[in-house]
Amino acid sequence: MRDPLDIAPRAPRHSMAAWLIFAAGTALLLGSLWVLGTNAQEAHRAELLVLSARAARDAESEEQRNAQTRASDPQTRQRVKEEERLRQMTGLRWFEVLDVLENAAHQTRSGVTLLSLAPEASERGEVQLRLEALAASAPLMLRYVRALQSDPRVSHAELTMHEPDESLGRNVLRFQIELRSNAPSILKAD
Repeated sequence: MRDPLDIAPRAPRHSMAAWLIFAAGTALLLGSLWVLGTNAQEAHRAELLVLSARAARDAESEEQRNAQTRASDPQTRQRVKEEERLRQMTGLRWFEVLDVLENAAHQTRSGVTLLSLAPEASERGEVQLRLEALAASAPLMLRYVRALQSDPRVSHAELTMHEPDESLGRNVLRFQIELRSNAPSILKAD
């Protein structure tokens, strides 16, 4: 029986030398592609190094210009001081902050909804957070504040404002809490 895939049954077969030449050509092609890829990666790394060096140089020159401007303009000095304070405040350990808030909410069985969370600097230079939240009732609000106060990662939690929010329900309270810490804990910038 004849092989259906053999389309040229009487054609001469390739010799062993032809197969060796084909294999050598394929190996040469693959080797060339590998060398080309390696060279492209090295060129990309070199380009990244040049770009990072340029960025560092630009940042350094920008810093020098800023230093000259800061020394001469009191308004700019104030803005730079505020930017530095903001940079310190946003260096908070946010995952720990959110973990503290989540644990307190879990203890109140989700009867409290957090509306806003804002870092602030206190008069003594320590970092504090101001929370605004809604509670389904006054006991839930107080339980939430006590849960925050009992967390060992928070050194100070104070209820600073509370008022009924009739637009959301009869017993719903809108309140603010101030969290503060001067210990090396969650409210300390990294």
